Amino acid sequence: MNGGKSFKVKNGDTFKIGDDIEDGTIFEVEMKATNAEETLEKSFTFKKRNRDDVTHIYFDDSQYNWGQVYAYIYDESGSGGKTNDLTIPGDNQIFDGSGWTAYTE
Repeated sequence: MNGGKSFKVKNGDTFKIGDDIEDGTIFEVEMKATNAEETLEKSFTFKKRNRDDVTHIYFDDSQYNWGQVYAYIYDESGSGGKTNDLTIPGDNQIFDGSGWTAYTE
């Protein structure tokens, strides 16, 4: 991570990154995967979010009874924040059984 020390992860292993990184920090993770036939190298860039910065969207479906409600989300601020991949119909919201659906970003 960010050019730091590499480590091996085997099938079934788990690991956690980012505990010591401040919220809002952008960091890069490099991955190298090898099997008997090939090696794949890839890098990913992440921005650590503050766990308290969560968006919840609720919709009262009790009058409409659509059953499946989707959240179509985009960021028009130009900040490069999290956006839906802009495909229709969007992300499926979770029905909570009381007529309300919820989406958490």
